[in-house]
Amino acid sequence: MLHTLGGLHLEGAARQQAGPLVLLAYLALEGPQERRGVQELFFPGHADPAGRLRMMLHRLKTAAPSALETPSTRLQTLLSSDAAELFRAAERGEAAQVLSLYQGRFLDGVRLVTLLGQGGMGKTLLARHALQRAVQQASQGRRDHAGLLPGIMVDLSAVHDEAGVLPAIASAVGARTAQLPDVAQSVRGYELLLLDNFEQVLISASRIAELLELAPSLRLLITSRERLHLSQEHVLPLEGLAVHSSDAPSTQPVWSDAARLFVRRAARAHLGFVPGDHRADIEQVCTLLRGVPLLIELASAWVRTLSPLDIAAQLGGGRLQGADLSSPDLDLLETQDRDVPARHASARAVLEASWRRLNAQEQARLSRLAVFLSDFTPRAARQVCGATLSGLADLTDKSWLGAGAG
Repeated sequence: MLHTLGGLHLEGAARQQAGPLVLLAYLALEGPQERRGVQELFFPGHADPAGRLRMMLHRLKTAAPSALETPSTRLQTLLSSDAAELFRAAERGEAAQVLSLYQGRFLDGVRLVTLLGQGGMGKTLLARHALQRAVQQASQGRRDHAGLLPGIMVDLSAVHDEAGVLPAIASAVGARTAQLPDVAQSVRGYELLLLDNFEQVLISASRIAELLELAPSLRLLITSRERLHLSQEHVLPLEGLAVHSSDAPSTQPVWSDAARLFVRRAARAHLGFVPGDHRADIEQVCTLLRGVPLLIELASAWVRTLSPLDIAAQLGGGRLQGADLSSPDLDLLETQDRDVPARHASARAVLEASWRRLNAQEQARLSRLAVFLSDFTPRAARQVCGATLSGLADLTDKSWLGAGAG
C-alpha cells in the first residue's frame, strides 16, 4: 500500500525518498502516463529531464522492484493508494471509511468542523469514530502535541438553552467553574473537543468562537442539524449510506453499505433471518429510504413480521421523500425499544423535531417544494414554488435540502 495521507511512505520499501514516492503517488492517482509527459511535469526546464527521470526510476526500482512497470514509453504502477481509496469511498458516501483511511491529524489546519445532517444520519457515530481515532493515534505515539489529551465528548442532547452549554463542557473537562476563562483553561489540555447535538443551542455559537480564540491548540468537532455560521466553520454534510442502483447487476458480489446495515439490524430482530434469499428486496428497501441509517434500522426490525419484499411494498406506497408528515408509511418506521432515545424512536419524531426548527415562512416554502419527488434545479424551484436562492440556502443550512453534484 502506498500511503499519502498522514505521511508519504511505501510499505516494505528499502528506502523512503520523496521524489520517487511522489511519482508513484501521481501514477496511482492519475493512471498510466507517457514518459515524456512525466519528464516535463517533474523536471521542467532541466537540461536533461530524460536523464533525471531515468535516475529516479532506477532508485525506485532498487527500493521497491515490484512498484513500477515501464512498458514501452509509458509508466504505470499496480500499487494501491490510500488516497485513491479515500476518493472512491468519498464518492460512495462512505464517511466512516474516509476517516479510517486518513492516518494524519484530523483535518490538519482546520479547527472547527461541523458534521451536518438530519437526525438519524449517523453524525454521532461518525464523530465518535473520529474521536476514537484520535485516542488510538495518541496511544500509538503518532501525535505531535506532547502533553495534550487526545479528545473528549460532550453530549448536549439534554441542554436546551445557552446558559447550559458552558456548564456541560465544564463538567466534562473538569473545569474549576463554568465561566469561559476557566473552561478555556481546562480545554487547553485537549486536542479535540466533540460537541454532540449542537442544533439545540445554536444561539451559543459565538461562545464557541471565543473558546477557540482562548484555546489556540484546540480543535472542535460538532454535530448539528444546522450549521453554526461561524467564519472558522468547515461544514461536512452527511448523506445516506451508499446503496446499489436498481440497474446494478444482481451478481454484484459486494452488498452495499446500506444493505449490510439492514442485515446486521435484522439479525437482532430475528436470529433466524437469512438475508441471501432477499438481497434484491433489501437493496430496494435501502434505496427507498435513501440510505438513511436510522430509517434502515427501524425498517429492518420488521423482519420479525414482514419479509423484505413486504417492507419494500409498504414503503413504496408512500411519499417519504416529501414533507408530508401524515404519510402512513412513516408509522412503519418506529420502534418500541425502551433504550432508544425518544428523538430517534421514529421517523416521525426525527422529522417533527427538525420541522419545528423552521419558521412559518420556511415551513411554507418546504411544503411547496414537496411537489418535487426527486432532484430539482434552483430555476425549477423558482418557477414552480417561487423559491429564491437564499431561501433554498436556508433550507440547505438546516439539512432539509442537499446540493447535487450535477
